[in-house]
Amino acid sequence: MSKMLPPPLLAALPRPNDPDAPEQFLVQLRSIIREILPRDENTRISASDNATWVLILNQLHDAFLVTFSFNDVWNAQPERVKLVEACLETIESILNRVDGALIARKEVPGSKDIPSKLFCALFTLCHTLDLYADTDITPRDGVSMPDALRESACRTAKLILRCMGGCHSPTGDEPMWKIMRSIIEELLSLSHDIINSNLPLAFPFDASPFRRPRLQPIDPDALQERVMMIISSQADIPRFLSLIIDITTNAIYPTTLCGWFLFDLEQKVIENVQQAFDFCLSVPSAARYKGCTMILSALPFEALKCKDRISPLMNLPFRLLRRRLLARPSTVWDVVDHFFLEAKNLPILIKAELVEILGFARGERFEGHQAVVMAYVEACFSQMDIESLNTLSKVIAGTEFRGEVCARISEVIRKRLAVLEVENIVKGPLPTSPWRETLSTIVQDLAQPEEVDWMEDDDDQRYVQHALDDIVSLYKTRHSPTRESRTSVLESATHLSDLLRTRDSLKWSTTPLCFVLSTWLLQGPNVPTDTKRKVFVMVAGLLKLHTMNGSPDETLYPLARLIYRNLLDSNASVRLNVGKALGALVALYGERNTDVWERTDACFAQFYGIMEGGKLTVKETAVLVVGGMAKDPTLHNDIIGQALCFLVAQLGRTNPVLKGSAYILWRPLKARKRHQPIHCSCHTWTRLLLSSSLGCAHSRR
Repeated sequence: MSKMLPPPLLAALPRPNDPDAPEQFLVQLRSIIREILPRDENTRISASDNATWVLILNQLHDAFLVTFSFNDVWNAQPERVKLVEACLETIESILNRVDGALIARKEVPGSKDIPSKLFCALFTLCHTLDLYADTDITPRDGVSMPDALRESACRTAKLILRCMGGCHSPTGDEPMWKIMRSIIEELLSLSHDIINSNLPLAFPFDASPFRRPRLQPIDPDALQERVMMIISSQADIPRFLSLIIDITTNAIYPTTLCGWFLFDLEQKVIENVQQAFDFCLSVPSAARYKGCTMILSALPFEALKCKDRISPLMNLPFRLLRRRLLARPSTVWDVVDHFFLEAKNLPILIKAELVEILGFARGERFEGHQAVVMAYVEACFSQMDIESLNTLSKVIAGTEFRGEVCARISEVIRKRLAVLEVENIVKGPLPTSPWRETLSTIVQDLAQPEEVDWMEDDDDQRYVQHALDDIVSLYKTRHSPTRESRTSVLESATHLSDLLRTRDSLKWSTTPLCFVLSTWLLQGPNVPTDTKRKVFVMVAGLLKLHTMNGSPDETLYPLARLIYRNLLDSNASVRLNVGKALGALVALYGERNTDVWERTDACFAQFYGIMEGGKLTVKETAVLVVGGMAKDPTLHNDIIGQALCFLVAQLGRTNPVLKGSAYILWRPLKARKRHQPIHCSCHTWTRLLLSSSLGCAHSRR
């Protein structure tokens, strides 16, 4: 898309204190967006053309978002409500369709602060809209209700953070993930200050991140110079804490592209959820218990559901149910009962929890709780597989207690098993089909539960590329894998690689697919070794189908960093498969026959670094991997030259294992080159001499 200049209409926005400003701005805003935003929702705007959109975001913030404040009479400000709604829709559209929309532009004054100040405005707006939760508002045609507008504001605030974690900043600028990290840390600190306040909180007070102190008392009679996040009473605190939890957890789950830099922050977010939940559960009041249900409603249980590592947050619903069953009758629990009765998807029920529920069923006070318990059980069973359900059936069969509850739970299990068995029959083996139908089936399996929008195109290259791009888009925001989903996706990705290799005359852009799939499949600290091996076999296969097509080397860097990290894996077979993927990646540098030696220096520098400071087992793998490159006649001569230099440099190692491995790999190459000379560049001969000197230096050590 060609570079666009900011539309002149933005230069003269109506003033906020003008009584006609909201209506005028609303008409102007919709006109501008309709004029310059592509009508095709699938069309993306590149980061180089983002000046217009950065300016619009800046104007939306400065003109109206920061001026929206609490007004007891909601329907008395319909135009301003419509304006905020339009602003939120516009911001969401821009963030979803403009790459790098939050990246600062020199031609837009103040754009460097847009990410943080836009988020703070939306965070304040969410809290302001929460204040209407306890007010009685009569619906009015054409005017959104506070809860609907709050949902939109919260969704947009989370989207801003995820956009920061999903984009790469230009060289020299502060990485966007650092801004995202600073915002989340401020929110966590704000929550901590409220929960662990050393002094009794004096109401009302203003709670604001990025300010010291974060909690400041307010004089109700003083004139407010700015919109504040006012906490008026103890009843407001649980709602405010749940807002922080909603934003922070859904910002980091599912993992963003920059999730590696936020890995340590994940534990802090989890600890904050536990502390806030304990705080709300510590005092028997309707407001506190309402806070518990709001926290549970905010948690992304689908993203947290991972059998390789059970999140400590997964047992929070059962903790609330246990407290409910132990409590004396009281109306303060009505909000909790309503939550469980309406729940559809809760974390899976484990054996210990079922045993405890059956124990409660023997008590005298259990009779009035049956509906709540059964609703909880059904919501848990909706997430469970056949194996888990069969395990719970055995628990029920082995218990001495027999009663209506056991019978009802057994019936729920039976119905759920019947549904799963039907689904397995539908998902049975597929018949042999033509090439495009097979591709469609594999890609649809990868996209589940979303539907892939297939375009009509006779060109196989474009047809496949469109499908690959769709998969990349889906997995950028996909929930973390379960053991079953990881196995299924890996199998489908491997089938896709095998199928595309049959079209040997075609090449595609496959590195984005390799990166997002491998990042998703390798999430979590306890990924099975066999899965890791298969992931990098799949990556190597897809990389052999990649064409640079004039793309800069920088497009390979994200995947390269992921491969280098896994080259340090503790398992030797995993490291060898990682080496195959790395060899396929390095081969891409030779596709453009220009400065290949210089462009691969950074790749081989990683191997030299391993040899200087890595573990012995990793060093052995490095020698084997580079030796494989040296033997590959399909690689560019400069890449082979780099590999030869590396092997020669290891011949002087004092460690007999490393020295012997390098010599075993070097000797047949040396003999082969006598009969089949390689056309070495000046770089190769120079480096060979230097490597020989390096080898001698190692030997003297």
